[in-house]
Amino acid sequence: MEPFDILKKYFEGLYPNKFNYFVSLFDHLYSNRDNLNEKIEFSFLLNQIHDLSMRIGLFKIYDAVSIKNFFKKNKLSLSRLEKSLEIIEDITPELGIGFDWSQYDNRVKVYFLKLPDSPNFKQVIEQKVNNLAKEMKIESHKLGLIDMKKSYLISVDFYSNGKNNLKIYTRQTEVRFNELINQMKKNKINSKFLPFFIDQFSENEFKDITFCYKFSNDSANLKGFAMFLELEDNLNKKVEALIKEAVPEKYFPFKEAIKPLTVNTSLKYSHLGTTFSYEPNLESITAYFSPVFRGVK
Repeated sequence: MEPFDILKKYFEGLYPNKFNYFVSLFDHLYSNRDNLNEKIEFSFLLNQIHDLSMRIGLFKIYDAVSIKNFFKKNKLSLSRLEKSLEIIEDITPELGIGFDWSQYDNRVKVYFLKLPDSPNFKQVIEQKVNNLAKEMKIESHKLGLIDMKKSYLISVDFYSNGKNNLKIYTRQTEVRFNELINQMKKNKINSKFLPFFIDQFSENEFKDITFCYKFSNDSANLKGFAMFLELEDNLNKKVEALIKEAVPEKYFPFKEAIKPLTVNTSLKYSHLGTTFSYEPNLESITAYFSPVFRGVK
């Protein structure tokens, strides 16, 4: 079965009317359909309140023009995207674009990736993030709490109603559970899910940890906080065991949703994390995964 036939079956479970749109977008962004494993990543947000929310990320994009054309075609804020690119594109070796089609949060996200690969990253990153915040009309006084030199990825969420989120991702290679607990307390989070991570995994089963700080132009305060742990190989069973224990009511719907990706191919979980929203107070498990298409015909 061809990879895009597998993806079609996957979409049919949750967003059957979006597949043709996805294919059109994919072919617009890329010159070919090779190396899909490196270009596509899915994620699910899992909590006790909302239905399953699937997000899609497309990466390995090196042409900002294709993203601009997509914004123009879909009547998104092209001027704000162009301003964002003007500010940070010169230190952005790679771009990505993400979609969230849930009924609660319909948005398009642009990722500015591999920032530390730029030679003058450390000298300019703080000013560039402040300029982005100013352009997005986001109060930047709390940005000073973040060590920008540890950032490696920045994203901007674009909503059709003019709302914007600015997210700053920092990474550290050493994973210590005690530090995670302290980081949660520092951000005034009493995580109900973190104990499941500590029970299910050992520290050496994670490659690194990312902290994500979310700011929005509809709030003067930190809007959200998340931590994502990059997984070593062969941990799929542990990931699903954690989901089953932490959000049991979502375990079987989640397994049904990913089932098409396990029939003719396999999937690999890359990151597992917990996302906390302050407005309203809501914590979710986030699982990131990609289909493994090697050998698929």
